[in-house]
Amino acid sequence: MLNTAGKLLEMIIADRLEAVTESPAGLADSQFGFRKGRSTIDAIQKVLSTAKAAINGKRYHRGTKKYCVFVTLDVKNAFNSARWNHILSAFEKMGVPPYLRRLIASYFSDRVLEYSTDDGAETYSITAGVPQRSVLGPILWNAMYNKILGLRLPSTVSGRWTHRLIPSIATWIERRHGEVKYHLTRLLSGHSCFRSYLCGIKNDTSSSCPTCHPAVEDVEHVIFHCPRFTAEREELYRLANGPLEPETFVGFMLENERNWEATSSFASLVMTRLRSEEKARRR
Repeated sequence: MLNTAGKLLEMIIADRLEAVTESPAGLADSQFGFRKGRSTIDAIQKVLSTAKAAINGKRYHRGTKKYCVFVTLDVKNAFNSARWNHILSAFEKMGVPPYLRRLIASYFSDRVLEYSTDDGAETYSITAGVPQRSVLGPILWNAMYNKILGLRLPSTVSGRWTHRLIPSIATWIERRHGEVKYHLTRLLSGHSCFRSYLCGIKNDTSSSCPTCHPAVEDVEHVIFHCPRFTAEREELYRLANGPLEPETFVGFMLENERNWEATSSFASLVMTRLRSEEKARRR
């Protein structure tokens, strides 16, 4: 627990930080947590307002009604995993004065966790995290997380791939059959064990297909071209009465439940093998 003098110092620092974080160049407008005059109720009302605006109108005959997707994210061990260098970098970008940044850096330094064991007291040097139930903790967390809330997401390669597969979201949502299982989700999104994806997130050293070098091992190559999966692919082509392409792949799935289950099985076999190959490369 922080003593009274320490809490007073934190209050002074927090007051000066808020002069910057609550300015136009400070925290994103979509940040509702730990801020004066804002609450979870405001966040919920914004979500409801967005959803109501999306579904307002008619869907038939060139209607204006849209679809609204709600995604939640739970940050595991949030406060304890906040990196100090990211917090200081966020304050610098917001324009926090150098003297305040130096004070925060000093605040982070020489932190030690003391705990009891069967063999007596032990200590552990802390290199990340913000103190919970402290005056400064919430504002430090908000500053670090602010970059995510301010993102303007680009049209990623994965997004373009999924749009090629599913150009009409209405057809997909209104389908009469088909459960989207784990491996099928990975295949349709282009995320997971494809070497091009792994290389992009720095989890692999090469994006080349091990069989078709120098061809890039991306999701399209794996589904439609790579000879490693010829047998599995041919079974889909047999059901489709001919080769499939990205633009016809999902249409084939939506034709009937048999095609959907065959594609789901194909996804499971492919993703399981890719995962095994990835594990083998890491040994």
